[in-house]
Amino acid sequence: MATGEFFESSLWARLQEDVDSCSTCRRLGSGLIVHCEETPARPPCPTEGMVLFISEAPPPKGGFWAPPPVKDDLRERLFSILRERDIPLPEPHERGSLGAFTSLGLFLVQTVKLPLWDSARTLRPAERLLIEHSVDSHTSSELAIIKPSAIIPLGKVACYACDRMFSARGFRFKPRKLEAVRGKPFR
Repeated sequence: MATGEFFESSLWARLQEDVDSCSTCRRLGSGLIVHCEETPARPPCPTEGMVLFISEAPPPKGGFWAPPPVKDDLRERLFSILRERDIPLPEPHERGSLGAFTSLGLFLVQTVKLPLWDSARTLRPAERLLIEHSVDSHTSSELAIIKPSAIIPLGKVACYACDRMFSARGFRFKPRKLEAVRGKPFR
């Protein structure tokens, strides 16, 4: 491992530790987040330039990055969509499936770092505060390490998070109704 890779790896590990110990996430998420006995599975250290998927939040148990054979609904759906596009991925619950995903230059982070009772896609004020804190304190730092070649938001919460991250850097994208693009392939 090169020195730069070690630095990125230790920085990534520190970011994930900060997520797990963030009292502000818990305070802002009071009434929104599920209390879990175990911390949600966190993503491994990425490599620079990956195609990044951004989702809403991890589930109360398991999660996208929970090692197989633990199953995850999001991983099942995303792998299915990618395989339909002829991206060679194994079954999502097989050992090695997450390694195969990252070896193809693909990665996923969650906007809100803790499980939610209900989806935050209604974007009520309390939900917005939690999402904004998550973006400002955690997700933006993750993106600074990943330096993604492309970002694909998965849903309304992820779109809101992207708008917040990009508008803070002077980028504005023309908002479209999610329903206008949901389920449609982009070429």
